[in-house]
Amino acid sequence: MAKVESDSIWRYLCKKVINKLNDFGDKSCLHGVGYVFSTTYIPFVTRLFWLLMLLLCGYGASMVLVSVLTMFSAGAVSFSVETTYLDWDTPFPAVTVCESNKNVKNRIIKHLAEPAKTLNAKNITAQLKQFYEDVGYWQSGFCAQCTKCTYNVTCVRDIQATVSDIRMTCDEIFEPQCWWGEEAFPCCDRFLPVETEYGTCFAFNSRLARGALDVIKLNRHTGLKTLQFSATQAILMRAHSPSDVVTTYSEMYSVPLDANVTLVLKAESTVSDISVQAIPPELRGCFMSWEVPPAAEYWPFHRYKYDACIWYCRAMAQVQLCNCTHHFEPKMVGVRTCDVDGLACLTIKKNHLDSTNFTCFCPMACDEVTYKVMHRFYNRGPKENLPSMNKVLLAELPTLRVRRHAIRDMLSFVVDIGGVGGVFFGASVLSILEIVYLFCIRRQ
Repeated sequence: MAKVESDSIWRYLCKKVINKLNDFGDKSCLHGVGYVFSTTYIPFVTRLFWLLMLLLCGYGASMVLVSVLTMFSAGAVSFSVETTYLDWDTPFPAVTVCESNKNVKNRIIKHLAEPAKTLNAKNITAQLKQFYEDVGYWQSGFCAQCTKCTYNVTCVRDIQATVSDIRMTCDEIFEPQCWWGEEAFPCCDRFLPVETEYGTCFAFNSRLARGALDVIKLNRHTGLKTLQFSATQAILMRAHSPSDVVTTYSEMYSVPLDANVTLVLKAESTVSDISVQAIPPELRGCFMSWEVPPAAEYWPFHRYKYDACIWYCRAMAQVQLCNCTHHFEPKMVGVRTCDVDGLACLTIKKNHLDSTNFTCFCPMACDEVTYKVMHRFYNRGPKENLPSMNKVLLAELPTLRVRRHAIRDMLSFVVDIGGVGGVFFGASVLSILEIVYLFCIRRQ
């Protein structure tokens, strides 16, 4: 009985499908379909011929569509070189200056001995002094003293206050007066605090600094200008894009107290057309400034940059291993900063940080300016313990830049598909609607 009911259902379904195909053949506007499925009398040879033609067209359409999909996924963008440089504005590089960690033990004692400081230098043991150095300045091994901590003997609980007590202020690092071109200015008015993986540093012309000013730009009207500043301490210095962050993987120049360093830079710019924005990041191979990498739940930055993405990845690797981040890593809402126990965990698991499973997709930024050091002049001063005189300048204004174009955007992809349907089947959007109507809506 069940078998009879099943056969009747199948017969009913087959009859329904055949009727729909016949009705589709009679009513459809697609070329060749009526010869195959129409209910009117058509010789068998004619039906067979048109069936073969439809199959051949389907095969040809599939081959062309595969080619279109391949080009869309592999060749979404192209690059060209522009030379219309007369109207370009080129950002002057940001210059980040960090306190050097060389000879810090004497500086730590000096700072803690000042009456205004909260710590008593007389009670500092050798182990406690090493702890202050470990947490006050970036160490590749994080904090060795934290693994054998005895509070108030070899370590203290309040790491953030300790760092604030030890690190030097802007006025202690720079001479009072700096120069921008022919204009003198108080150094700490434009060298503003910025958070880096080396701790709090001071940056000129950085978008990321606290209270950042407008980015200084140079063009054919302003001409070239030179930044000059003097440091009263040994420093680490880097010239970079105004939107870049400074990490321990960044190339930093160590400048001793009695040295004079001049950096001559070349600016190389890459810009993207508006059409590039419609292409998915994995196809265009870059991120726009407002985009966020996948799996970046705690992304703390306002703009996307490659260095920021790498920095974030390393911070999240620390979270994965120790459920906290080093106090010099970016501050993320919902993620705690490591205390002494957390730093001890990072120290113990240091070798696992680079092999952790947490990975990020970090392409370059779509619009960026990179600065390459063309010349670096380094010479010792005539006398020891004199402030260093440092200069940063562009060798020339750029005369070419790279522009990223979209060659296979979504609109062209739709046009290609429509062209394939039109060439092989004479189809259009209305043809698709007709198929839906005839098979799903119209009743016989």
